[in-house]
Amino acid sequence: MLGGIIFGWAPATVSSFTIMRRWMDKEEFRILPYFWKVYKKEFSQANASGLINLVIFIILLTNLLILSNTSSPFTSIFIIGNWSLFLLFTIFMLIFYVVYTFVEGSTLSKYQQALFFSISRLPISLLILLVNASWVWILCQFPGLILLFSVSVSLLFTFLLARFSWLNMVDNYYKRSAI
Repeated sequence: MLGGIIFGWAPATVSSFTIMRRWMDKEEFRILPYFWKVYKKEFSQANASGLINLVIFIILLTNLLILSNTSSPFTSIFIIGNWSLFLLFTIFMLIFYVVYTFVEGSTLSKYQQALFFSISRLPISLLILLVNASWVWILCQFPGLILLFSVSVSLLFTFLLARFSWLNMVDNYYKRSAI
């Protein structure tokens, strides 16, 4: 359980997005061996970032639960602020592992790029959130799809939208710097 689920979801997500990136670049490779290669290579760094993200998620969720049981004149302001932070963090989490596959370097630089991307491309970020929320709704309506398509379709939609916006952002940057 520890290796397969608790410490496995972050490197598996990174590996999946890396495979999708290579597919979009029209490279030919064997999927399973490449998946395990990336999984092993990114295991420590992906798990470190995954644990950081999980701790932040738990803190934000705990804040919301505590505030929902508190009664004071300022509670509604704090609840709105915490829901806003929770929403922004959810958007960040959806985009983080896509950006992780595009950015080389330290975990800190990947966090910075993902945060910058999430905020600077807020319409695309909100669209990614909306598409994933819609997919979850579809899965709730048709539970038979969960076993086969739950994660893969979500990753594909997220990757396609984020990749399109990322490449557009990079192209705009180089066009401006060439002037």
